[in-house]
Amino acid sequence: MQPRVCRQRSTLKTTMNHESTSARQAPFATFYLHGALLMALGAGFFLAAYLGTHLGFGLPLSVALPAIIQAHGQAQILGWLGLFIMGVSLHFLPRLSGVPLGAYRRWLPLPGWFVVGSVACRSVAQPALALMPEADWPAYALVCSGIALVAGVGLYVGLIALILSRRRMNESTHRKIAPLRPWLLLVLAGWLATGGVLAWGTIEAGMAGTPMLDRDLQLLGVDLFIGAVLIPIAFVFARQVLPLYLRVDMMQPRSLPLLALAYATTLAAVTAARLLSAAFAEDVAAMLQAALILWIFASLRIHRQREQRGKYQPERDGAARFGVFAPAIYLSFGFLLLAASAQLLAAAGSLGGVGVLVKSAGIRHAQLAGFGTLLLLGVAPRMLPGFLGARGPAWPALVRPAWILGAVAAFGVCVGLGLPAASLPWWARMLFGASGTLGWFAVALLAANLWATLRQAR
Repeated sequence: MQPRVCRQRSTLKTTMNHESTSARQAPFATFYLHGALLMALGAGFFLAAYLGTHLGFGLPLSVALPAIIQAHGQAQILGWLGLFIMGVSLHFLPRLSGVPLGAYRRWLPLPGWFVVGSVACRSVAQPALALMPEADWPAYALVCSGIALVAGVGLYVGLIALILSRRRMNESTHRKIAPLRPWLLLVLAGWLATGGVLAWGTIEAGMAGTPMLDRDLQLLGVDLFIGAVLIPIAFVFARQVLPLYLRVDMMQPRSLPLLALAYATTLAAVTAARLLSAAFAEDVAAMLQAALILWIFASLRIHRQREQRGKYQPERDGAARFGVFAPAIYLSFGFLLLAASAQLLAAAGSLGGVGVLVKSAGIRHAQLAGFGTLLLLGVAPRMLPGFLGARGPAWPALVRPAWILGAVAAFGVCVGLGLPAASLPWWARMLFGASGTLGWFAVALLAANLWATLRQAR
């Protein structure tokens, strides 16, 4: 009898510790939600609509076009995707690891404030400096943007490092975090690298009084965000939450650290070869990285439905509550696999001396607009209402139109930028011209739904 009593006491103690930890967790920081949606609507997709219509429909181009392109890229990766990643991870990871922020919870909105300030300054300052080269304030704004980016990324990485600290973590009650720690450490390194590269380029451009960041620095920052932040953190969240949302099998934890090491090695090889201008080594490493991405996300097994447990109730589990969100998630992974396949094809063509088969801009947009944005359009209506304390999105019927518009927009921009312009048929040019506007309306539907959900929760 004594061992059973001891086990019962141990179970009761563990349960009480878990409940007390949950009670000390900070609520979801809604500033990240507002900031991401406003940055997307006011800068990222707004500039995308301008670029799409002018490039696709042949409208007159501004002299500030190169600066607008760079500002659009910064707003999309840091303002739209980056702020969502920050907000969700600062809410999700403390609960996964069992480590509340405690006294540091008052710092929770600070990284978001700095990143919003950085993106807003650069979105205004770059086109303004291109249009008014004699003005001084846009150059000062660029310098401030770079400094704010360093502060925001540094604070965010510091908060996540506190959450992942072994010293503060009770792995007996929160075992799920241990095999994911290598992936999360890669994400932290990716944030530091991305923020450092883009901040350095922004400050350098401001000090020189030029509206353009160094092209190589800009593209390196974007690729570091995609490879070291977006893809690893999406893998972590997909492994943890998609079995619940899609009722699919969960990937076993044994292979997670080894996969993280292999992926980090290929990513480091691609980056090193790029910095050393070793084209052959970069192509080989890019092929290995693309093949590994295909293998990793095939290992997620989101195509394998597990056996239904319990009675399925549509009003509780189905579209009546959450909307039709699952196809957006599957489509987003389809775009990622398409991007990895195109990367394989492009690297193989470069090695074989065939020339450019698929342009790198199309691959990047398949990863960002196709994978990143579509994943948010599918997961946000399912995940964020729970974070906000709501039963589900306020308007479940808006979920499907939002991701349909997003999917059409992603397809249009990938075709328009991925294939040589001379080979584009008229319908592809028209779809590319409308892609930015369609993407803006997709995010507008998501924003209306989430803001209405927040009002209901309050």
